[in-house]
Amino acid sequence: MRAVADDFAQHGREALVRAREADPLGYSKMIAGLMPKEIEAKRPLEELTDEELHSAVALLREMLAAQKPEVGTKTETGEQTGQTRQ
Repeated sequence: MRAVADDFAQHGREALVRAREADPLGYSKMIAGLMPKEIEAKRPLEELTDEELHSAVALLREMLAAQKPEVGTKTETGEQTGQTRQ
């Protein structure tokens, strides 16, 4: 494998261009051969109940609200929130 890595480091980009131009089908097969044969789709949110999802969304909203200062209050730098900087 080290020899392949060394060869690619020296000739990789040019070799890929030549392969793609000379044999587009072979090039496509080579690329496809590098891809995983199976992909496992994980959907962790499907394991949660509707109640758990609603609770999680509520918690996230609370966390986001805590990060945003209320409009009309002053920030640490003394700027009024709700105003745009120029």
